[in-house]
Amino acid sequence: MIGGLLYSECNELDSESSISVDSGNLTTDSGVSINFKTAHIKENIYTLKNVEFNTCDTSSIWNIAAKDAEYNQESSELKIKDARIEVFDIPIFWAGNIEIGENENINVPNFGITDSEFDLSYKFITKSDNSKLEIEPIYTNSKFGLSLDYSFSGEKTNSRLQTFLIDDTDSSWVYRLNSKINITEKLHAYIDYSDFSGTSLIQNYGYKFLNIKRRALDLRQNYGMSLLTNRRLFETGRESFKNLSLPRPITHDKDFFRYKSLYKFGQWDAIRESEYSKFRIQNNVVLLRKILPPADGADFPYLVNEEVDRKKRKFSLSNNMQIQSGTIDTTIEGYWNEYTTHYQNIRDDQQIASYVVRQMVGLPKYQIKFGYIFSSFNNQHDSPLLDSYPKKPSPESNISTNLWVGGDRNANQRKIFIFKSGQLGLTNYSLSANLYEDYNFGGEGTTLNNYFDNKPLFFSLQHPIGNLNIAMKGNYSLERNKFMAADLALSYLGATSLISLERKQLLVPSYPLNELDNYLLKFKRDFSNFSLFGRTQYSIEEQTINENIFGIEWEQNCFRLRLAFERARFFPFTTPNYTNGSYLEQIYLTNPIVKNNLTFEFELVGLTETLKPIERLIQNGIFN
Repeated sequence: MIGGLLYSECNELDSESSISVDSGNLTTDSGVSINFKTAHIKENIYTLKNVEFNTCDTSSIWNIAAKDAEYNQESSELKIKDARIEVFDIPIFWAGNIEIGENENINVPNFGITDSEFDLSYKFITKSDNSKLEIEPIYTNSKFGLSLDYSFSGEKTNSRLQTFLIDDTDSSWVYRLNSKINITEKLHAYIDYSDFSGTSLIQNYGYKFLNIKRRALDLRQNYGMSLLTNRRLFETGRESFKNLSLPRPITHDKDFFRYKSLYKFGQWDAIRESEYSKFRIQNNVVLLRKILPPADGADFPYLVNEEVDRKKRKFSLSNNMQIQSGTIDTTIEGYWNEYTTHYQNIRDDQQIASYVVRQMVGLPKYQIKFGYIFSSFNNQHDSPLLDSYPKKPSPESNISTNLWVGGDRNANQRKIFIFKSGQLGLTNYSLSANLYEDYNFGGEGTTLNNYFDNKPLFFSLQHPIGNLNIAMKGNYSLERNKFMAADLALSYLGATSLISLERKQLLVPSYPLNELDNYLLKFKRDFSNFSLFGRTQYSIEEQTINENIFGIEWEQNCFRLRLAFERARFFPFTTPNYTNGSYLEQIYLTNPIVKNNLTFEFELVGLTETLKPIERLIQNGIFN
């Protein structure tokens, strides 16, 4: 529907219903109001000359201007050729060809400064019904580069390809392919594969132009296929990674075949699982042995194995029986692991069998669960540790039958437990404690004593007081009389303000990285036409600021401008140099490599969506 042709003078009306109009205005179905100097109308196609418009409902300080434009009334598509963006009637950049309709496209520049070097990128976007392509030429650190992001969503395929390359001394590049393919209704293939070349790209550029977590240790290199039929799952593939940083202890490629089947025996559910895997170390074995502490009295979690074959089998039975006041849940699990370790011409075979029984009574009326866990005790610390690590302590993990992720450690716990959850007034909570406990993980090293054998009280609490919210989770050791892991957060959310202060003391699961012990401050304050925001992370142990972000965002008349500064330490990609510190110190998050980043971004409200929400930025950081 055309809102109107204003100030127009009809020059010509030919036999084919063609109309020419001087000096007018039209409003498209999508609400875009266009001023033009001349127009030619024929068969619902409007050919416009010397146009100006914006997509803002109110007055705007910016306009899109072009010499030629075409509007199709049937498809409601507006095509502008050689468009330019003007702010305060001053052209600031060329936007190329723009299509505004169901799929609107525009090119947006981004500016920044990284370590005193100027950055400039310019994004070109094109869309179709089921695909999107972003091409972004880049100039950064006096080098030219290119970023490409292509996504496709179809009936049988969902894929995304991201890549970034730059003309530096290493000819650096990085890419990630993530795809899921439904070959048939029951047969599926997947790939999540990344790779890179050139160390300077990862350290200096790649995080800004590719969806890579800057604080990640590695890139995934996984692929495989799965078949689900008749309550049976077959899966085969590879789980691997590419290091972004120093070598870390869990450094194995894994090729596997996995089988899982479900059965029903009366009131009992049964699951049988089998996995056949080959593990091969990625990094140099000699290097890893040099950086590991010596065996005599060393507190290192495990020995690094070069090549291991593993057969893992698990059989579980579960039953949920209703009683008058609640339920009785019974779980029985049996494990059988076989390891064949290869080192040069030496072959070592190991077999470990274990079991665990858990019986738990649930009383929904009182929101209480209590019961026992009884299992075999095996000295599993002599077996390879390939893809396993302890679960994060929580009330829920305390009452689970397995305290580890992965398949190399299981059972080895005996306890009588109680679990309580619910709401007391406005407070939501969950608590768990052991009236009796015994573990057999002592041979794993003192690192793991923070997880076990401390008579812990596990807790999770959340309590709102008006706009203020208090949250706590972790565990307190009655034996050591101290918090072994704790996360405390105070947050305030008002109409114009957001502020939170967190104290984190959590044992990260991918040990032997150090436990995280820091303060984290996040804030946002809205004023009439601008907002201030920030994020600061302070390491208690090192007494230093790991991350500091401060920014301002200004908005007026559908024009939004953001300026943000970040100073942060993160994982670098460097050649290992242990004269500057131990392996465990260098691998940790608080690496002494510091990066300074200054970003300048703007958004034409209603036309582009270039800015991440401030809440997301202060939650994750600028490049995370």
